[in-house]
Amino acid sequence: MSFPAVSVLLNVCARAQKEENILVVTDTIQKHIARVFVDSAAEIGFNVCCIEMPPRSAHGENPPKIVATAMKEADVIFGATKYSLYHSQARKDAVKNGARFLNMADYTIEMLSKGPLLVDFDKQREVVFAVAEALTEGKRVKMTAPGGTDIEFSIEGRRALAEAGMSIAPGETSSPPDIEAELAPVEGTANGRVVVDGSIPQPGLGVLNSPIELIVKNGFIIEINGETRETQILRDLLAKTGNPNNYNVAELGIGLNPAASFSGSMLEDEGVFGSAHIGIGNNTAFPGGTTHADVHIDAIVRDATIIIDGKPLFVNGELVNV
Repeated sequence: MSFPAVSVLLNVCARAQKEENILVVTDTIQKHIARVFVDSAAEIGFNVCCIEMPPRSAHGENPPKIVATAMKEADVIFGATKYSLYHSQARKDAVKNGARFLNMADYTIEMLSKGPLLVDFDKQREVVFAVAEALTEGKRVKMTAPGGTDIEFSIEGRRALAEAGMSIAPGETSSPPDIEAELAPVEGTANGRVVVDGSIPQPGLGVLNSPIELIVKNGFIIEINGETRETQILRDLLAKTGNPNNYNVAELGIGLNPAASFSGSMLEDEGVFGSAHIGIGNNTAFPGGTTHADVHIDAIVRDATIIIDGKPLFVNGELVNV
């Protein structure tokens, strides 16, 4: 079995050089992914080091100190872990020190051989920056979808991030194959309903069998409607710590990877082209975000229509104005 995506990750997504210090951080759950990556990298001439740790218990949890120290010494870091290191302090410290970080959380072997990692990243980079610019320049968003989503919020003064799936300059972080533009809506301004009919990439959830309805008032989810096991899992995740900010409407993300499809893998599902996700909980990772919460959970809607200041950007999942 060949793994062409390893070459894409190294040569395209990271622009890695043979003389650089390249580190793979993995855990006992995802070590098979790290092994394939390291072996395939060696076949194409890269000398990659790997460090393994016990698995974390949640996204954003810090690795052990010895792993964090190694990350600060690397030029390029691939995080082949079960739970993402994206929001960890160790990742933040490493990129502040100049490292380029590429998130490979919850990868499957299949992702290294075919599918969304084989997209033309350079071509989509142009698209994602254009969409991010449209969001940054906008003041108000209306989001609808065939499944029943109908929500509005302010984005005035908020800068959108262009997540192109590439970390090619010192200090950059990406999560290939997730290609998306994202920002934090202005706190307290979201009102309407979100019918989540795509995926919620969390343990026990993933691609949904039945939609979950979220009722939003003044920036917070006030109702979670549905009779499925998945609905109860979401309720429990948000209620677990008792923090009311866990219900904050934290993010609008727009998927821009045309090679992605709903699979249950976080980094693929969030990038499905024409989908949109509402992040729930913490928004401090986004420019302007001020709400601290104990969770950040993405709820993905299929075939979104995104209207900015009365002008359509997406219609039923199709890009129309970039």
